[in-house]
Amino acid sequence: MSSKFDISDALKMALASQMSYEPLQPGCIRIEAENHSVDLWKCKDECLIAFRGTNDVRDWLADADIVRVKRIGCKVHRGFDHGERLLHYRLTNELPQCSRYWITGHSLGGALATLYAVRLADAGLNVAGLYTFGSPRVGCRCFAQHADYVLSDRHFRVVHGNDIVPRVPRPIRYRHCGQLCYLDRNNAVRFDPSFLSVEIDRLLGYRFDLVRDHFMESYFRSLYSVRNA
Repeated sequence: MSSKFDISDALKMALASQMSYEPLQPGCIRIEAENHSVDLWKCKDECLIAFRGTNDVRDWLADADIVRVKRIGCKVHRGFDHGERLLHYRLTNELPQCSRYWITGHSLGGALATLYAVRLADAGLNVAGLYTFGSPRVGCRCFAQHADYVLSDRHFRVVHGNDIVPRVPRPIRYRHCGQLCYLDRNNAVRFDPSFLSVEIDRLLGYRFDLVRDHFMESYFRSLYSVRNA
């Protein structure tokens, strides 16, 4: 896999994110803590880490918890921070030693993946790529700047059409990090498009299905269409 955005890499990450919702597959290690889980896939000297996303009402309650806590000198969403710390403690004894780590997650899983990728990068491990799908905002401007610094150009934040989740929590106290990869109505990927161009595309595409556009299946289908366009 490449350290730059690549549609084939994005599809692999999307598939891993989708599989995190499904029954455990052979060759995968699944770690669970409370209502969170993460899958580990190892291939040769690389490791793919996929955080499960929003799957039930309790997860949505965590998404709605907008209280912030301190982390690395910044402030992040309390619910996301709690979930990532729970899984980190369980991952400590399971994470294999690899030369490169690929990290992904959908929805709530995207927020957890972002926090964990920053944790690994801060520890000096090689995060080859972070792909999130429909991730909410994770922390304040300070955290976003730190994440962009340690992950550099290896963080790809994929957003599909009218997906509502990337618009929360409100941008008053939260900021997105990573490169925005917007999946538009013409089956193309737009990199860091302007706010206005995204809103125009959403209107022209008549995509008012704010929840359906958030489903991981919708992301996978859209990415597949991009590859075949």
